[in-house]
Amino acid sequence: MYSDNQTGHLYVINSGDKVKVSNLNGSDKFRIMITDNNDKGIYTTDILSKNLVLNSKLNTVNPIYYKKWTVNPMTSVVAGKTYSLYFYLENMYGFGLQDRWDLAAAYTAKDGDTIKIAMTALKENLDSKLNEAGPIKGDFKVSTTGSDNNTKIIVEENPASKTYDFTYIDILTHGRPNVYDVTLSTYDGEGLWGNNERRIREENTTTIRIAASKIVMDMEHYFARNRADLYDMTPNFGTNIINELRTNLNNTYVMLNVHYAFSDSQGYTYFSEKDLNIAIDVNNTDAMTELAKTFNVENNGFDSIGYIHDEESWKANYWRLADYFAAGNTANKESWNGDGWLIFNFPAGKYAGRTFAPKYDNAAMATVAMSGTTSYAIYSVTDATDMGAATPFTGDTLDELDMSKITYSTTPTV
Repeated sequence: MYSDNQTGHLYVINSGDKVKVSNLNGSDKFRIMITDNNDKGIYTTDILSKNLVLNSKLNTVNPIYYKKWTVNPMTSVVAGKTYSLYFYLENMYGFGLQDRWDLAAAYTAKDGDTIKIAMTALKENLDSKLNEAGPIKGDFKVSTTGSDNNTKIIVEENPASKTYDFTYIDILTHGRPNVYDVTLSTYDGEGLWGNNERRIREENTTTIRIAASKIVMDMEHYFARNRADLYDMTPNFGTNIINELRTNLNNTYVMLNVHYAFSDSQGYTYFSEKDLNIAIDVNNTDAMTELAKTFNVENNGFDSIGYIHDEESWKANYWRLADYFAAGNTANKESWNGDGWLIFNFPAGKYAGRTFAPKYDNAAMATVAMSGTTSYAIYSVTDATDMGAATPFTGDTLDELDMSKITYSTTPTV
């Protein structure tokens, strides 16, 4: 859910756009103007007052992942005891408690049963009940992982199901992704079995359901007009004006969120609060720097990842890449070397004393020991030393790198 679209605005700044700050007659009031590379105007914001900016922050935009639930095994199997796994689902068609689907898988243990046998039988029973004919058929996958006494049941949302789709048409018609509310719990006639909570909590899988850039596009469309119910493809309102969206689904964005009180060009101030949201392509470092300076934003808690696979980005980021090369290396920003580069950006000192450990598609890359001054880490995607167990990219495959497959963690440096 987004804020009221009559008091909130959203603008998208892509890699070639420019940001200009126009001061009004030397006062504390200003407006932001955004143009393309040819200085053609794209956006102009409200008039703002530096004294009326209540708070501002750069935030990452995170994707939404498919969910899973992990059921831990019983500590031992008692013959004759019935082990039950309860599955309760709400919000089946988007109407909350009114749409529910509940069932219980059960297995009565026999002499000689192992934990693996009991857990496998429960898995088969739950799978058959979830995926027989019915409104949620195919929406969940059920499997086991581990072996012997550590066999676990994994229930996860199924990416192959159309239930979880969130398409461009959904954005244009202000549809929303269906979100199931699932409760899983265990019972053996006396209480919980296994090292499980009363309600087994959902976790994220590593599979992205809705990319961060699609969330930005959805927000852009919602805020594109002050009356989203009128000025787009929402059914039954008799108009059909499709707003032109600027979000590029292949880009990575960060969001500048500014909360302010509105004032006009005559100097009158209205203490009605508004929100200015600006999505910035992480490759547009000039725009990010200008906006951060204008709104006095510190990048605390802000991380971003940039990917260079073309000459223009190489030149724009060479000031950082130069540190990667050994002294005396003749590479320079006028000579694109054809390699792909990942740049991880951090506030200086954020991970001081820790080890930065990125992965690509769950394959470990080289680690970096972070100091109090480290503000970025650079990786060559064509260098096996940098990419580690991940397959290095070569030739024309550079632009096929999938940014959504990049993850990272930090641990204390030993």
